[in-house]
Amino acid sequence: MAIIGIVIVLLGVVKVPYTSTNLAEVEKSDVWLNETFTVSALSRHQYYGSFTSGITLHITFQASGDVDFRAMDEVNYWKMAAGEAYEYYTTPSRSRVSSVNIDWNPPSGQRIYFVWDNSFSWFTSKSVSAYFHYTWTELENQTTTNDIPLLPTGLSYFGVLLLLGGVAMVGYGFVTKLPTPTPPPPPPTLETQKSDSAFSLH
Repeated sequence: MAIIGIVIVLLGVVKVPYTSTNLAEVEKSDVWLNETFTVSALSRHQYYGSFTSGITLHITFQASGDVDFRAMDEVNYWKMAAGEAYEYYTTPSRSRVSSVNIDWNPPSGQRIYFVWDNSFSWFTSKSVSAYFHYTWTELENQTTTNDIPLLPTGLSYFGVLLLLGGVAMVGYGFVTKLPTPTPPPPPPTLETQKSDSAFSLH
């Protein structure tokens, strides 16, 4: 029992590499806009594009002065260009800002315009450095390798019990095998000594 317990405990301590493959969500990213441009006084500058569903657009830009930043669909862009009343997405649009750092989930299936508006400035042009990138997740097979014991932890506890039980049995067997001490013979009595002396005189 003790030997089996030792083997089980050792197998529970020794670890071996185990490789498994599972489906996991993996984040992907790509750059959509990385440009530096100038927005002249009394003018606008824009970029446009279409996006798929499930993406997050990370919008960052730095300007040398305040500008109005607008995000809108194509219909409202042409209304703005014609000087008509137009609407825009409140997120991520900003008024009179020199920098923006915001995440936005754009609507899918339509063309979105991003406009830097400097039409309120009569004399000062603005330099803008814009960096837009988007992220999304995809399910992919991921292979991971972990060190695991040869036996589960529960069996290791069982091995400890076997080891202790075996040691106890060995100890008990050792004690029962010890020789039982035999008491010495009693000393001879005085009468016996006298009779032996008389016999020797004859």
